[in-house]
Amino acid sequence: MKNIIQIILLFLLSVNCVFAQADKEKTYTKQIDITELFLLALTTTDTILVFDNYDITNKLSGDLSVDDYLKEKHSDIIKLDTADRIIVKPGIKIKNSKLNSVFIEGICFQKFLEILDCRLNGDPNYGDFQLLNCYLKLLKLNHTKGDYSTFLYGCDIKNIDSSDYTCSILWVLYCNFDHMRFKELNCSTRMLIEGCNFYLPIYDDYYKKLKFDENFEIEPYNREIFVSTVYISGMNSKINNLKITKCTFHSGDKVGVYKRMIKMLVTMSEFELIDNVFELPLNLCGSIIKTNATITGNTFNDYIGLAGMVIPANLKSNWQQFDGYKLASMNKVRIWESLAGKTIRTLGSSNLYLGKNKKELADNERFYDLISSYQSLFNRFKARGDVESANACYVEMKDVYMRKLEYMYQQNKTFRNFFAWQLATLLKVYTKHGTDPARAIVMSMYIILFFGIFYFFFPSDWNIFNKNAFLSRFEKLVSYFENDTRLHNLESDSEIRKTLQDFKQLMAEKRENIPSVVYLLSKPLFKVDLFVQKLYVKIINMFDLVPRKYTELSKKRRILVNIMYGSAIVFVLCFLFFVRLLNAITLSVNVFTTLGFGNIPTKGFARYVAIFQGFIGWFLLSLFSVALINQVLF
Repeated sequence: MKNIIQIILLFLLSVNCVFAQADKEKTYTKQIDITELFLLALTTTDTILVFDNYDITNKLSGDLSVDDYLKEKHSDIIKLDTADRIIVKPGIKIKNSKLNSVFIEGICFQKFLEILDCRLNGDPNYGDFQLLNCYLKLLKLNHTKGDYSTFLYGCDIKNIDSSDYTCSILWVLYCNFDHMRFKELNCSTRMLIEGCNFYLPIYDDYYKKLKFDENFEIEPYNREIFVSTVYISGMNSKINNLKITKCTFHSGDKVGVYKRMIKMLVTMSEFELIDNVFELPLNLCGSIIKTNATITGNTFNDYIGLAGMVIPANLKSNWQQFDGYKLASMNKVRIWESLAGKTIRTLGSSNLYLGKNKKELADNERFYDLISSYQSLFNRFKARGDVESANACYVEMKDVYMRKLEYMYQQNKTFRNFFAWQLATLLKVYTKHGTDPARAIVMSMYIILFFGIFYFFFPSDWNIFNKNAFLSRFEKLVSYFENDTRLHNLESDSEIRKTLQDFKQLMAEKRENIPSVVYLLSKPLFKVDLFVQKLYVKIINMFDLVPRKYTELSKKRRILVNIMYGSAIVFVLCFLFFVRLLNAITLSVNVFTTLGFGNIPTKGFARYVAIFQGFIGWFLLSLFSVALINQVLF
């Protein structure tokens, strides 16, 4: 059995080699130079020219291009467009032929250029096939193979349609397109699209003729169905390196009932999407990137689909370009078409899933497809160590998931669903879904300040200076202005002096009954207190501007007294306000962090508020701890 399998494999290998050699050595019955081909196109009256089984050569030497040659040798038969390109009226179809280093420059193809089942021969330096500064209404590259590079440079191409095209490198540089379609594209080295603009037609003849069955309802999710303006797809498409950079994809208008989009469904080793502007959706759903991916500096003004996309571990990107709920799931929908009342075929187009309305949220499968897009990016950002992008991606993913929780509560109003929804909301507000412990600290400070202001208006054991004490001091101040009382007498100076005299007398009377060391120590204590009291009186008297009754003062002295004592009263009031506020905030901090050590100094209704604040503090500080640990262990 083993020998039979080996014989079969050897036979298949031999057949493959024979066919490959036959393809390489195929002979062509006719031969034509590229200049002769265009001379024929300029002089013919046919609308379409077909070149079948030709060996097409390029005998121009040096840097002489086709358009320069025609302008120099046949200026009498050529016509130029506004961009100084030679106008070619008939459509040109080249099939079953070999093109040898065919470089076409400065030609305006008013109909189309089609290359079908052809072989491209060239050299590694200049490539197989080049289109430079040309205008094409339609370019078709189908079932054609080349060993080296294909160049499209500075061209205006309304529509490019390619299927089963093989080359080493495909260069698309500084071109303008309306529609690009590559199916089963094989680039063994890379595909580069740089500096291009993609414009969209307002209408297409095909969609003008399109009619739907009367019973068909175009409302899959959000009334928007998309067809591709840039299409690179096919299960057999293999691109080693795809690079799209500095391109602008313009949105245009709807095509009939459709909106335009960019679709890429390919398998590639490396993918680079750098510094582009997308004004229409980009669909990468289902694409496979094996080794490296770079997505940086892009501006997505519409949605981007990543569901089912295999993103490599080596992803160089950042979240900023995706921010703003731009991720979407894009599925195919099949639409039955009717022409002349008869259903003839189906059309695969795409619709957006954003996870916003009830109809979308009811679709669990597509909802989790959308969530998987966020999860894939989050994992890549986290693996790369980009904490900021990973956190921002995670926050938006949880925001989307909150819509699902709200929908679940609306469908089944249970306490469990309600608290699941509200806890998610609390986590968003307090810690940005566990990604920002600093935000939790700021929010806690706001809560502490709010309750502190509340406690300010309620009595507390910590407020030693109450309203009655303040009024008593104010009465003494009024008495000071009415009488000849000195300022230091307001502070009970006589009582303090009496206390010191009584202490001195007591020590003298009890001297024989107490240890001598106690008596000796009492003297310096007495003298220090007496010195402090005298110094205090002297300082107070320095500010005593009313040595007699206020009514007996001069006008200037009254003005000075008003200014000085008015400022002193305002200062005292501000100080008392500050102390009371400080006590209130300290109480709030104490209650929020420790539940008051089990002792709540406030009274009345404020006591119950303090208990409630303590519960809030216990719960929120637990969330803060989780968020902090989550970021420490990131």
